[in-house]
Amino acid sequence: MNRANASPDTETTDSDTYVGADPVPIDAIRHVLFLLAAIVLWALSLSRADESALGDYGLISILPITSFVALAAVTIGFVAACRFDWRGPVLASYVLALSVMLHGMPTFAYDHLRFSWAWKHVGIVDYIQRFSDVDPEASALPVYHNWPGFFGINAWISDSGGIDSALSFAAWAPIVFNLLFIGALYLMFRAFTADQRLIWTALLIFELGSWVGQDYFAPQAMAFFLYLLVMAILLRWFSSDSHESADLEGDELPAGGLAAFTVSAVMVLSMIVIASSHQLTPIITVAAIGALVVFRQIRVIWPLYVMIGVTVAWFLGPARGFVLDNVTNIARELGGVQANLDNTIVDFGLISSAQRTISIVSRLLSASIFGLAVLGFLHRRLHRQRSGWVILLAAIPLSMVFASSYGGEIIFRAYLFALPFAAFLAASLWFPTGEAGREMGSRLTLGLVLLVLTAGLLVANFGSDRRQVFDDSEVAAAEYVLTAASPGSLIIEGTRDYPRQQRSIEQFTYLTLDRLPSEALGRVLAEPAERLASWLSDTERYSGGYVILTGSQRASVSILGSSLVPTLDTIEDSLRSSNLFEVAFEADNTAVFRLVEQP
Repeated sequence: MNRANASPDTETTDSDTYVGADPVPIDAIRHVLFLLAAIVLWALSLSRADESALGDYGLISILPITSFVALAAVTIGFVAACRFDWRGPVLASYVLALSVMLHGMPTFAYDHLRFSWAWKHVGIVDYIQRFSDVDPEASALPVYHNWPGFFGINAWISDSGGIDSALSFAAWAPIVFNLLFIGALYLMFRAFTADQRLIWTALLIFELGSWVGQDYFAPQAMAFFLYLLVMAILLRWFSSDSHESADLEGDELPAGGLAAFTVSAVMVLSMIVIASSHQLTPIITVAAIGALVVFRQIRVIWPLYVMIGVTVAWFLGPARGFVLDNVTNIARELGGVQANLDNTIVDFGLISSAQRTISIVSRLLSASIFGLAVLGFLHRRLHRQRSGWVILLAAIPLSMVFASSYGGEIIFRAYLFALPFAAFLAASLWFPTGEAGREMGSRLTLGLVLLVLTAGLLVANFGSDRRQVFDDSEVAAAEYVLTAASPGSLIIEGTRDYPRQQRSIEQFTYLTLDRLPSEALGRVLAEPAERLASWLSDTERYSGGYVILTGSQRASVSILGSSLVPTLDTIEDSLRSSNLFEVAFEADNTAVFRLVEQP
């Protein structure tokens, strides 16, 4: 349908009814000064946060009250700016500031990289820097060697910048990726509405709903950004609509021109990087493009063929060995939606009371956004606004729960991919048309909802940081082990929640106690020192080894209800009292033991 020629009896886009007004300069200046004051207050407050005092609710347990005041002030300022129908800059400033303030807090508040799995991603980059290659048959972290795109890019960045380790910049990933997400989504949403209030409210709801922690230094974050970029290009420049309304002019690309070639090249390159960097994202991308083609939301089919082609080529080419080795597991999970969900949902009977609260808040936050999305969709229907593309792109990821448990994370990944489009629908509850959202009641409800979502994000995203943040002693202990251990050593660890595998990943074998079968773990707990000594003294398999026990490991078993509760202390006491072990390194609540005598 040609948007410019839409009749009163046909569905319209947001741009058909948008009425905007340029901001009064003095009001814009007031908003900028207000925002700067809030940022300064937030920065000063964050500088007073004491990382060593992390409690059961993570980061929020150490934030001064002024931090929450600053975040609330920026949120309220955003709502106030909506009243004037700003054409973009002021609303954008608030959203970009909140993105950095919320998702950048770990970068500024913590001394070291958050999440143990981010450290092992640094280790893969280190491997590529050292060998200029990957090993698809590696025994350590083979999936990353088979989908190395993200790691190869970061190895190139490190080498080009003369950087020894990606650890020096990995902590900035959440800030960078969230800003990239916002850029791609703005490009996409702008194709369907000229109402900046709708666009920036949707982007803010997306940021407030992004609690699943997939913006850190990881292949998923980069692949998700590229997925959003591909969807944005398809919907903006290859949409089945003509984009000829006055507000959206200029989106048509001249066939065969340089602009069309450039846009197409960026999209194809993004598809290649997606296929070579992540296992799940290519499947979702194929499904999403396929849905847009089948339901005639885009007017070209060749991007679907390209995405299928690069995905199949990678799966049956560089990753062929890994795929064939795991095809039985993949087939077993197809269609097993209940089993896939069971592998994702935590057992409330095992976790700590604080973790139960955090889990409940996370579920309520997710349910609230999707509930608002349903109401927003109904509101759009009432005002005859198009929603086909957004419904498709929100529904496709949710269907992935039928395909795989994805290591117990499928529901979180499905939520991540559906969130941007649910956020757009949710924002439509207040701004279904350009004339809507001007009433005081509308602004009050929007402000209240945004404040509640902000509180939910703080709990859901940062509530478990006691097991995901590491102090100087833990980092020093991990570094000691990597330096002192000879190649071929066995590293025994209580859990994987400590700064592990950041370099030399191919040289060591890791044995994680809380991953042992219950019967084997029972034997360890019956005779901790003797059993661990028997493993470490197996000279036919290992050249030596260490046992590392840290405060974050204790926090992990306490929070998640591991089988090791409360036996990590028992294991440590056994090692300290045994003549088979000696303390090789100790600092604060972290200790490294080594074998000094054969059993």
